[in-house]
Parts: sequence; C-alpha cells; structure tokens
Amino acid sequence: MNKIDELLEKLEYEKSSAKRWMISNLICIYYARLDEKEKIKYYKKLFGKKANSRLILDSGYYDLLISNFDIHLNITSKIYDVYKELGYYNDTFASLYPKNKVSSKKEEEILLEFLNSVDSASGAIYNNLKNSNNIILTENFKPEDSEYESEYLGTCINGLGIEPDKISLENGNSPSVTYLQTLVHEIGHSYENEFMRSMSSNQQMFRYYYSFSEVMSEFFERIFIDFLIENRIFYDDAERSLYLKNEDIFCNLMHLNFVVFACINGSCIFDDQYYQIIDYDCYKEYNKGREFAFEFEDVENYLNLIHYGYGSLIAEYFFKIYKQDKKEGLKEIKNFLSNQALISDRQMFEDIGFLDNDFSFFKENIKPNKDYLTKKYIR
Repeated sequence: MNKIDELLEKLEYEKSSAKRWMISNLICIYYARLDEKEKIKYYKKLFGKKANSRLILDSGYYDLLISNFDIHLNITSKIYDVYKELGYYNDTFASLYPKNKVSSKKEEEILLEFLNSVDSASGAIYNNLKNSNNIILTENFKPEDSEYESEYLGTCINGLGIEPDKISLENGNSPSVTYLQTLVHEIGHSYENEFMRSMSSNQQMFRYYYSFSEVMSEFFERIFIDFLIENRIFYDDAERSLYLKNEDIFCNLMHLNFVVFACINGSCIFDDQYYQIIDYDCYKEYNKGREFAFEFEDVENYLNLIHYGYGSLIAEYFFKIYKQDKKEGLKEIKNFLSNQALISDRQMFEDIGFLDNDFSFFKENIKPNKDYLTKKYIR
C-alpha cells in the first residue's frame, strides 16, 4: 500500500475533524509529488464525484493547495525582495509589542466610532450581535504571562443567513487595544457574511476552502490600526501593531515559500504530522541564496499560511484604494470577494492584476511605519 492509500484509509476511520484536516493536507502534498500518469489515476479517487463522502477534499481545496504552486512562489519571492530592499525584517523592533495603554475614550466608544466611519452597516452589525447576546466573552484561553500584551483568540461562526453570526472571544485579561483589534477582525468576517448572503449555504461554506477567507477580516484590522494612528488613539501601540502585522505577512509568506518548494521538489520527509526540509543547498540555490530560518513546521499550518499571508497582503492592496476613496475601496474589495467559490483563485488574482504587481503599494504603506519606529526607538 502506498502512502496516499494508507492516508486515505486513515481518513476513512478518523473522526476528529482536526486530524482529518491534517491528513488531507498530507494527501494533497503527496499528490502534488506524483507524476502525471499517477495523478490521473488518483484524481477521481480524491476529487471526483465518486470520492468517498468522508473526504474533506474537493475541487476548491485542490485548487488552493496544488494548482496554485506557481502563484505562491511568484508572490513570496517578490515579497522577500520588498522586505530586503526596505531593510524591514530584522530583530530591531522585536520587543515593541502593544503595551495596551489606557485611552481617554472607552473601548466601545472607539469601536463604534471606527465602525461607523467605515460603513454604517458595520456599526449596525456590531449592535445587532451585541443586542442579541451573540458576542460571547470567555476566559478559556490562558496565555502565558507577558509584560507586553494581553492575548485574545477570536472566532466568527457564520450563521449562513439562517441565524445571526456568533462572535466568540477568549480573553486573557481586561479589554484593551489587542482585544479591540481581535473583535474588529471578527466583525470583518461578519461584515463579509452579510454581503455574501445571496450565496447558497453550500457556496458560503465552500468559499472557506479558498485563499481569501481572511481578506476582509485582515482588511478591517488594517483600517482599524490606521484609524487609531490617524486619530492618535493608542498611537504608539497602533504603530507597533502595524509593524507586527507586516512582520506576520513576511513570516507567513516565507513559510509558504518554504513548504511549496519542499512539495514540488520532493526535498522533504514526512510522517503523519510534520515535514522537514533535508536539502538546504538546493533550496538556497533555488531562492538565489536567500537565507530562511524555517526548519520544522506542522503541515496543518499550510492553509493558515495561505489564508493569513494572502489575507494581510491583499488587505494592504485594497487599503491603498480605501485611503484614497473609502467608498471605492469598500466597493472593490466586495467585488473581489464576491467571486469566491464562483471562479478560481488564479482568476481572482488575475482579475485585479495581482500576479504582475510590483508591490509598490506595499512599500509605500509600510515605509512610514518603519521610519517612525526607527526614529523613535533606535538610537
């Protein structure tokens, strides 16, 4: 029995959705390494109409993981060069995390002022969720003590138009700028769900398999950080948050570059949970001698690298438009996201000319942030 058949058998009897998701990642990665004849043999078994109903693999998932390898490499290589040119990615600001300072304005006042400045609909969404007790705060998440920040985990559960969305926040300490940023992120999901209501329930779920499920949420975070900076609310905290957001984009996309290279070159070894690069010389030669520090990762993170890496990067793209014209920015990002599950990720990228982009928008957006932090904190 070969590795794919072995994993398919495990998938058949595995009840844990998290483990099935991870196994499916491994199946897709092994599938990517087959020759064309073997791919034809396995395609219907994995992705066809007669595929086992227990599989969570489908054509959208396949499109996300396999057919876009060249897109991933194209974008990740360009992003590396942008950061290198700006001298941005280093340990200079490693300790400059948000300090969650007290603001003269109450948290809810800040939140509603921001949401209504974006679109009155987003303020209404927040009020509806709050009034229906669908914003749930818990203390299940207990982060390690940190002198820098309280941490929050958030989840938005899509009601699919049948019932209101639910936002769950697991908080470590009292409300703060980090809490607000997480809440805004989840409201971004709910805002997207509202204008996707015309989709069928199946289509609404299907779009979560695509690359862009975190674009609107990351966009809301980005414009919220800008709102804080522009209005000098939590000013330094917001500048540091923006730095961390840019650092996350770099890390996510460089990890993605790392995984894609391993998959298409077969220069890795697998077990049921992890992959590890074993041919570093080949990897460095392929990436023109670029040094990456990523040696060991959980395969399951592959989807997160795509979702959050592209989410933040494309959010920056639409943020540039939004800064020039709010209505036009919201219109364009809505138009972009409304094609999810209707056309391929590749076509969505092509429709906004993203694959030919030189990422000058990104350079312009992050340079002021780098300059400010350097001037204030680096002596």
